[in-house]
Amino acid sequence: MNNEKQDIDPRERLLDALNDPETSPEEWEELLSEEDNIQTLHLLRDCRKAFIREDASSKTDPNKAWDKFMQKRKVEMQKRYRLLSIMLITAACIILVIGILLSPSSSVDKDVFVAFKPGTGAGEVILSTNNGQRVILSSSQVDTLLERPIDLLQKNKMLDYRQEEKTKIPEIHTLQTSCSSFYQITLSDGTQVWLNAESQLIYPSLFTGEERVVELCGEGFFKVAHDSLRPFKVKVENIVTEVLGTEFNIKSYSANNTHVTLIQGCVKVRNELSKEEVTIHPQEDAHLLEDGSFEVKRVDTDNYHLWTEGYFYFDNEPLVEIMKEVGRWYNVHIVFKDNAVQNLHLHFLAQRDKPIDNVLKLLNLMGNLRVTYQNNTVYID
Repeated sequence: MNNEKQDIDPRERLLDALNDPETSPEEWEELLSEEDNIQTLHLLRDCRKAFIREDASSKTDPNKAWDKFMQKRKVEMQKRYRLLSIMLITAACIILVIGILLSPSSSVDKDVFVAFKPGTGAGEVILSTNNGQRVILSSSQVDTLLERPIDLLQKNKMLDYRQEEKTKIPEIHTLQTSCSSFYQITLSDGTQVWLNAESQLIYPSLFTGEERVVELCGEGFFKVAHDSLRPFKVKVENIVTEVLGTEFNIKSYSANNTHVTLIQGCVKVRNELSKEEVTIHPQEDAHLLEDGSFEVKRVDTDNYHLWTEGYFYFDNEPLVEIMKEVGRWYNVHIVFKDNAVQNLHLHFLAQRDKPIDNVLKLLNLMGNLRVTYQNNTVYID
């Protein structure tokens, strides 16, 4: 191959070869000399089978749909150079799963482990104010129940505070989601926040003073409006994340598992108790450790923001963490009959707006798991 082709990302070269009928035997020989490319071809073969099997009942030609999917994937790689195993959803909204299982723990514990218990009020999103108002935003009477002129966009299911009058006294509002729900909000400064299931955001209806401060419990994705004079701070327990304007995700469903993940810009993360502070850059994640310090490492940021676009996405994550997210979203019990399988690591992608049966069926298609569902409980063994 010439030098120009050698400079192309290997995964993109493989896609080029797959889409080019004039690829020479010599080029194929070079491509197939790399073990990673061989594994990738096996994954594509398995994904194509799953794709066509899932699409068999649709009116479209599944082979043409697959070709369209592959071309879309090639364009996406040219733009972002993602790993080939990160499969995108097609325009036909087909769910794909790629499973790569790592070696599980050698010890097998047959004790039943409940990884997630469902909550109450599934699907509800509640707005509370410090003057005693409490409004279920899915209510058909929400417009009449809100006394303040908050622009509630019913079509997009989001709150927009940008029109709050500067002469009014700011109120403290609390937005709370339950299982099976997430919500988008635009704060008075133009900052956008996506609040994941079982999460809570406390914020002023209007930012005043020299800083913009909100409090989070659970998971939220922030697209912060730039303001060089007023830093934006997100408080999670004793952790403070400070920015001027950027995109980042914070996940903290439990005190011992807090992650701050940066998509764009630069942020400072500080532990108020230990006084530890780190600065993270794009594609980095700061994980709070038991000793109060932070572990900073590069990550696949899709893990931490594709939920805002309606997907489950996990890149080499333990099965137990994946199933907690499934339980939280569908509001079901998650029970492991065999503790050993909790440590299986998966690459997993699925749409969250599909019924739970679709997600569980795809897990079973991997062949290494047995997942059943009955009486609002998912069993894994």
